[in-house]
Amino acid sequence: MIARAVQASELEVFQQLKIDLHLRPSTFDGEVESTVAAVIRRLSGFMCPCPKTALASAAVRSLRLDPETTAEIADQVDGSIEDLMIAGDLIELSKVVAVGAEDHLTWLFCAPPSFVKRADGRIYVFGVGPDDAVFLPGEILAQVHHLGATRYIDAPNAASLADVLPGLGLRQINEAAWLIPHQAEAPEKFLARMTKRLQQAGIKGHLPEISILRHATDVMSTYRQRWAKPQDETGIFVGRHPRPYGAPLWYLCEFQAGEVQRSLLLPLPDQAARACDVAWQTQLAIDAVRGYPALMRSRADPDGEGVYLNVQFPLPMAARRRLVLLGGRRGRGDPSGFSFWLPTSQLAQEVSFLKDHFWYVSQRNSEGIQ
Repeated sequence: MIARAVQASELEVFQQLKIDLHLRPSTFDGEVESTVAAVIRRLSGFMCPCPKTALASAAVRSLRLDPETTAEIADQVDGSIEDLMIAGDLIELSKVVAVGAEDHLTWLFCAPPSFVKRADGRIYVFGVGPDDAVFLPGEILAQVHHLGATRYIDAPNAASLADVLPGLGLRQINEAAWLIPHQAEAPEKFLARMTKRLQQAGIKGHLPEISILRHATDVMSTYRQRWAKPQDETGIFVGRHPRPYGAPLWYLCEFQAGEVQRSLLLPLPDQAARACDVAWQTQLAIDAVRGYPALMRSRADPDGEGVYLNVQFPLPMAARRRLVLLGGRRGRGDPSGFSFWLPTSQLAQEVSFLKDHFWYVSQRNSEGIQ
């Protein structure tokens, strides 16, 4: 997080940014996350469509108050861009027809101004206007709360606002569709289906520059530490292969003694999910079937009515969107995972969802909380 890097002399800059970006007051920890997301949102209104790397570079330049904090800010920016895609402000598309698109196969676009009304009455607002134009009148804008990448309205008149917003040009999204319906199934069944597709549609041949995501073991390793060059592995592995331009491609590969025998590009043609989401779910299934499922644990928030849910392995979008909308990403909870804040009343439901859909298991922490 960059909060510790913000010194007293720099507080004035963030306070001015808050005013310029129409951010409501909140705790400073929340201010930093919300401010970074708002800066990226504003830049995207002027820059998109553009490659993700271009938006990230511009955001780092805008937020870097001290050259020594560049790495921390870059990490925060990358996470905020991901959260803005999950929250609905940005859309990542591949195979677009645009000037220069041959150099970047995936581009970021601004989603149109939209909203979703949840069952509890809260209204989430997302999307970016052209040139980041303000698309809400002042009296409604004053009721918008910012929490990380999310913007929401909890006002007593939220129900009536849902009838007003379409007239202001915002499209309404159904809550059930917005939360990305996801079928629960056993990891063995999911993995068997992916393995069958690999055998049927996989391309034979070697991929000499590929990196693989090693399977989980009883030795605790972070997600980044699990990435390595293949050695003598045999079996099914998730891999990434570099390309001249753009991010590396995701593959599902069959290995024999460290050499790729067959590879399948992700996502599959009939899969609407992002390549990384398909790859992560496949790895979660592999680890669960092998007896080393991904871990999650919770701890009480000492400063509020909520809990922090820490997950050891990256969440696919169907799970992450639920947690981002409930509370939001709060950086790294510990060196091995990622943390999300959510209301205590929602903990049991979200833990059950992660167990049934992505095969995480609960781990007791030092406080005895699961």
